[in-house]
Amino acid sequence: MSQIAALLLMFMSEEEAFWALHSLLYEAKHRMHGFFIPGFPKLMRFQEHHDKILKKFSPRLKKHLDRNEIFASLYSLKWFFQCFLDRTPFPLTLRIWDIYVLEGERVLTAMSFTALRIHKTALKKMDMDGIVRFLQEKLSQDFGLDDDAVIEQLKINMGELKRAGVDLPPPAGEEELPKLPFGLKVKPTFAQETGLRSPVTIKSSEEKKKKSSSIRGSKRKSKKDKKKEEQIPNGAIPTPSSNISSPQQKKSDEKSSVKKKEERPQVESVASPVEKKNSSKKENRKKSVEHVPSNTKESSPLSDAPVSSDDVQSSGKRTAKVTPSSSTKQPPNNPTKRTNGQLRLPNDSSSESHGSHDNGKVQIVWKAPSPGKTPSP
Repeated sequence: MSQIAALLLMFMSEEEAFWALHSLLYEAKHRMHGFFIPGFPKLMRFQEHHDKILKKFSPRLKKHLDRNEIFASLYSLKWFFQCFLDRTPFPLTLRIWDIYVLEGERVLTAMSFTALRIHKTALKKMDMDGIVRFLQEKLSQDFGLDDDAVIEQLKINMGELKRAGVDLPPPAGEEELPKLPFGLKVKPTFAQETGLRSPVTIKSSEEKKKKSSSIRGSKRKSKKDKKKEEQIPNGAIPTPSSNISSPQQKKSDEKSSVKKKEERPQVESVASPVEKKNSSKKENRKKSVEHVPSNTKESSPLSDAPVSSDDVQSSGKRTAKVTPSSSTKQPPNNPTKRTNGQLRLPNDSSSESHGSHDNGKVQIVWKAPSPGKTPSP
């Protein structure tokens, strides 16, 4: 729209250019208001009508453009927005504008069809990049024909389109029409003036200093927290208000850990199958040593015949079966009580008397007491 206003100011005063722009935007002959509102409804309507004209009057060119994915939105924006400003040489543009002011919207559809119809043989030989560059850049420098020949071809095409009834697109909808009366002063919003969605609060220098100090404090705290985490051993649970480096705190932590261990319920240890086997073997050995049958004659541990100490000394064998004399007392049935006669396992080589296992039987060897002394129970 600014380029349209600049074109009007080249030939009119400011007031005349203002009213001329007003008539172009709101009068029924031109009504350019629909080109510059959100959604661009008038632009979409003219582009669809332009495609219909190409399909009807030059279908081969339309197929070539579709094959190269050249749509009207790639080259026709300034054709319809600004009535060929910056898309044709400026002298030709002025003559097109004269016809547009006189005839109205039908010039836009006719001139867009004329530009493609004149150069259709050259366009069919180009690819996508060549077509876009030719329509957007080269035509603005050199249109390829004299201005008079272009205007003459424009008149012919306008008559042909009018006879076919496609010189104008379908009528505009309500969304293209102005909704507010002309001359109403509307205060623009902050977003319309600045382009921002929300107003920006300008902070004073004191607030900026406070914010920077708070950021620095947070950075220092984060560094202290990292140091504390490094000092905390693995598995320990840090407390938020604990001074880890102080010895008093360490002592209190140790006491609390001891208390927690005492308070924890004791868990019974589960023995492995190998340990169970070893323990059962030891119990069997103890039972075999401790068990002395009283009724059987063969398994009696002590014989009734008296044996003197000389016989014991002359025997010289530690495995000899020694029986106490009649004057001595027999040991009690419970062999676990200690007397002068001692029970020892076979592997104890240092003892003078021991028990041995022969064919599942138990022999108990007793050390004979010295003469004149009686064994204590």
